[in-house]
Amino acid sequence: MSGLDLHYCSGCRRSFAGRSALSKHQNTCKPSKKRIHDDLGDLRFLLAKAGEDNKKRRREAIDVLVSQNEVLRGSSTQVAEQVPSGSGNDDIEMRVSLGQMDLIDREPEVHGPQIVSSLPEEEASREPAAEPEDEEESLLSLAARRTRRQIQLPARLRDFVPSSLPDEAEPAASVPTSPSTPASPSHVSSATLLPVTRPFIDSARNVFGLFRRFDGTEMPTRDPEARVSLIDLTEVAPPPDDDPVPPLNQSNLTVLADIPKPPGRPYHPFDNLSSYRIAEWHWSDAASTSENKFHELTDIIGAPDYKPEDVRRTDWKKMYKILGDNNPDATSSQPDEQFEWTDVDAGWRPTPITIKVPFHRQTSQPTVRTFEAGTLYHRSLVHVIREKLQNPVDDAQFHYEPYELRWQPPSADAPSIRTHGEFYTSPAFLNAHRELQAAPNEPGCSLPKVLLAMEFASDGTQLTRFGNAKLWPVYLYFLNESKYRRCKPTANLCNHVAYLQTLPDSFADFVAQHNKGSGLSKRHTTHCRREMFHAQWDILLDEEFMEAYVHGIVVLCCDGVTRRFYPRIFIYSADYPEKVLIASIRDKGQCPCPRCTASLSDVEQLGTVQDMERRTQLARVDDDAYRQTIKAARNLILKHHHAIDSKEVEELLKAHSTTPTDNAFSRKLGPLGFNIFRALLVDLMHEVELGVWKGLLIHLIRILEAHDKKTKTTIKEFNKRTVLSLLFTCAHWHGLAKMRMHTDPSIALLEAETEQLYAHLRKFSDSVCVSFDTLELRREAEARQRAKQRRDAKAASSDPSIAKKGKGKEVPTAASTSQSSGPRRKQYHLKTVKHHFLPDYPKIIREYGTTDSYSTEPSELEHRRPKSRYHRISHKGMAKQMAAIERRHYRMRRIKERLYGSKQTDNDRVAVDASVHHQMGKTENVAVDIGAFTTAHKGDPAIKNFYIKLKQHLLPRMLAELQSQEGVDVNDLPHPDECNSETAILLRYNRLYEHRILRINYTTYDVRRDQDYVNAYSSHCNIMVLCQSSNPDVAPSYRYGRVIGTYHVNAKYNGRGRPEYHDPHRMELLWVRWYDEVGQSETGWAHKRLNRLRFAPIEDDDAFGFIDPADVIRACHIIPRFSLKRVHGTGLGQSPLARDGSDWKEYYINRFVDRDMILRYHLGLGVGHIYGHRFYAAYDPSRFFNTATSMARSLSESTRGLSLDDVIEDNADSNSSEDEGSSAGSDDADENREDDELQDTNFSDIDEAELYAEDMYS
Repeated sequence: MSGLDLHYCSGCRRSFAGRSALSKHQNTCKPSKKRIHDDLGDLRFLLAKAGEDNKKRRREAIDVLVSQNEVLRGSSTQVAEQVPSGSGNDDIEMRVSLGQMDLIDREPEVHGPQIVSSLPEEEASREPAAEPEDEEESLLSLAARRTRRQIQLPARLRDFVPSSLPDEAEPAASVPTSPSTPASPSHVSSATLLPVTRPFIDSARNVFGLFRRFDGTEMPTRDPEARVSLIDLTEVAPPPDDDPVPPLNQSNLTVLADIPKPPGRPYHPFDNLSSYRIAEWHWSDAASTSENKFHELTDIIGAPDYKPEDVRRTDWKKMYKILGDNNPDATSSQPDEQFEWTDVDAGWRPTPITIKVPFHRQTSQPTVRTFEAGTLYHRSLVHVIREKLQNPVDDAQFHYEPYELRWQPPSADAPSIRTHGEFYTSPAFLNAHRELQAAPNEPGCSLPKVLLAMEFASDGTQLTRFGNAKLWPVYLYFLNESKYRRCKPTANLCNHVAYLQTLPDSFADFVAQHNKGSGLSKRHTTHCRREMFHAQWDILLDEEFMEAYVHGIVVLCCDGVTRRFYPRIFIYSADYPEKVLIASIRDKGQCPCPRCTASLSDVEQLGTVQDMERRTQLARVDDDAYRQTIKAARNLILKHHHAIDSKEVEELLKAHSTTPTDNAFSRKLGPLGFNIFRALLVDLMHEVELGVWKGLLIHLIRILEAHDKKTKTTIKEFNKRTVLSLLFTCAHWHGLAKMRMHTDPSIALLEAETEQLYAHLRKFSDSVCVSFDTLELRREAEARQRAKQRRDAKAASSDPSIAKKGKGKEVPTAASTSQSSGPRRKQYHLKTVKHHFLPDYPKIIREYGTTDSYSTEPSELEHRRPKSRYHRISHKGMAKQMAAIERRHYRMRRIKERLYGSKQTDNDRVAVDASVHHQMGKTENVAVDIGAFTTAHKGDPAIKNFYIKLKQHLLPRMLAELQSQEGVDVNDLPHPDECNSETAILLRYNRLYEHRILRINYTTYDVRRDQDYVNAYSSHCNIMVLCQSSNPDVAPSYRYGRVIGTYHVNAKYNGRGRPEYHDPHRMELLWVRWYDEVGQSETGWAHKRLNRLRFAPIEDDDAFGFIDPADVIRACHIIPRFSLKRVHGTGLGQSPLARDGSDWKEYYINRFVDRDMILRYHLGLGVGHIYGHRFYAAYDPSRFFNTATSMARSLSESTRGLSLDDVIEDNADSNSSEDEGSSAGSDDADENREDDELQDTNFSDIDEAELYAEDMYS
């Protein structure tokens, strides 16, 4: 704590470690003198305005300020009392009592919130920005100057270790029949506001204020949260390569006592344990590429119980055949004794795929023919469900009963707040659960009813870097399991249920055979691809699954209780082309959204009130009217032989961009109340990260390319400010949208930020982009030409109409059909379906939980598994061989679970004990003699008073340690200010012991444990510590430093009250070079600018200091402000120890480095940040929501009214040849063009193809 017990100059806001240094500085401090002069002028103005005896009161005020100036020069202790510390930006309130009147400095201290009350950055000053020079810093407002004295919060208020939620009921809780009043109706979902008349019971709160609310009057008897350990709540990176990974043994396995140990041979079909261990290693995904896997192999061979003769006599071919066999009736697959896995094993089965191919009346033989499209390898969904429910390992953390997770802020009058995260706590799951419980039971059945939430995901993937080997897997996740486990591929919670097939090449021959050698139109082929997709889903949604959907599945669970499970499909996670197939809508049609029928021409109105109302009114619904429309269109095609794109069919379907596809979900599940359109949720990765953001970034590069570099002019300040604000808003919105835990206020913040994002995007498109004549990048143009050549070559080789029709007829080639062209003009616009999806995020998060529950990232990661298995197969009958390998992997895991009682967890990935705050090395190999160290670096500014500062830092920590020891009389111990640290602290051997790596564990906003690495000799050397103002009503701030040394010492106390004998104390410390924050008045959320830092002058006494590693909150990301260049152009600084030769003049604090960091600047919204909880009472989300909304709307209206002349500002260099509507508005002009001609012009053709994997459907 002494490392931050600083003294601050009230003028220039510099901090000093010693009182003498402060007093010496203030004798020559020009900003301090000028500040007093300004204060005198302000006091004169206020006194004259008061209308009283100005002369008398001015004399009194001058006397007060003169005496204060003398105190400032003479005693820093009185300075700290006369000048209260702020939180970094808070104004100093100087009150001079004159009768009944308080005279206040021109910028009074702000106690209430501005936009977000808990953010120091938002309490912006009215004064202009600060410049780095000290003389000009005196012109800043008091709020923008350097921070005053900061008091560090105790460690118990900064970091709490997360734990599982309590399973007991709240002791004083009653059984109410209605929920608590929401904090603000403006940011609460409709599901939250629904009146609830059913009774509920609340659990006890944990240390973070979280509790669970269950329906009913009793707590559930089965609680999966009770099995959650700290390891399960830890997000820790793998240890470095030099840290050995412990071998697989019983010590690093999570043992579940309720998993039965089978008799006989638990490793069947293997005859011995050695053979099993070799096979288990061989079939691991990284057996041939991972160094750790190689070490596992050496551990197996070197084990004492390893017997080479057992391995030699094993019939490996037979073993692998049994493991991969999908025929449970085969004699070879029957296990011995009681180890029969086929009772719960969901093997693969082949099913032929058939589709109906219509030949319209313009062909030679109008009819409907059946085409055998291939074989689908799939697993029974009911068998997969039974396999999951009867697996004791997965069952341990499988949630049978949902609950509502709520957070109680510490304020006494604050109501509890709904928390959004896991799917089984979402309104969608709770409402479906309540509907199921209210439904009548099956006749004669009184079993407990459980809702089984299912999420499907499918996406085509390229199996090799070169070649055309592709796989189209369908994955199944169960949403009753935690998203933190589902998102980990190592948890093996992703179930492969099918490998979909595409329309084979023989289809073209089939069509030509029945159409006199001619092919059909592109629209006809596209229709058959859609039919192919849903024909395979018709196989998956078989009669057994439909019976379970309606009447449930009776399963004897692992806890011995028989329950009836009702499967329900909630989510289908897919990218946009796949959603088009699932929803049976037109790809990039007039109504491209799979959730509503809003027209693409209205996309640019996104964020307006009309747009939000339109989304609700035009939501797609799978009702009888929809199904009758599709049926009528199919009758025209199949019975009356109309063409797919005939006028009669288009009149029925084109208005809503629907297709005449026999949708399996609609036909089978639609009559039961299932709406497939509601299952197609947002996809942050493809829609934003690879969509909106990628398009924006590419166009910014185009603007830089289009900028006139010959005249060396800078981009207009208006455009620069607009782009900077847009980038800041994009980063803020992305962080909020990707949060893993939301509360109702944070969703309100996301809604407000979403409206600002719309406004800034419109301003960028309407005001900035028109100032530049932007063209394709060179790489875009080259990629587009290569894509065109591939399309031409494919068309030339596959079109039956291109055939020899006589001598001299030349078949066109790719070279002849592809003409080289230069870069095309590219204009940025918002008329894309990806921009249309942005307003849906807050609403979907409220209804279904946070976006990581339904992101496509887990399914994309799962693609690594089939890719790693591809090299093991012969590439003939790929789907069949992939299915066999999948079974081998699953059955090997089952054997491991039977052997060890549980599957291996990620415990061996945890490098340190996550319950401790930090860990530093224990060795003393690198000893540093302090005397020799200071002598060797004599003259280095960093070493100034090194020994004195070290002991001054250790003294209060040593006294605090002694006070906690037994046998020490606390009354005899002096106060740190009452003894001399140089004599009271003795260092053993006068040595420091240096370490390279410091691991810092911290609790994240979503109440999990994460870890940062700090290394003074790498770029990961910056840290942040928490400081608290002496005013308890002022929010805490952060101070930033660069670690230049990580040490521990063995110290003893030799002062008054010392015990007769005590061992040396190991005391860890960090040697830090401090940053100063600058330009605070125009940074933060309100100004949409990153906070700026610069190093304190290296000659200052407080430029360097020591701190306790326990005071570090976490590492931080500091970015150089490259535009200001380096401090030393030659690269030679004054201090080799501080390495200041590489210093930049200023730095940025990256508050967007991760989601946890964002919430640390939204004090009061991070549930896991306990030190900010008390500021939630001052946080007014509705005020921020309304303010931000009005700002966004006014910004939007102002940009719409700007004329081109106003925007360009007579810029002679701007020679844009087309307005912003020329590229976007013309896209919808031609109503007769085909659907796939409507492209997103923010991307080149090849980029769009790569982004959406359109080649999977072409």
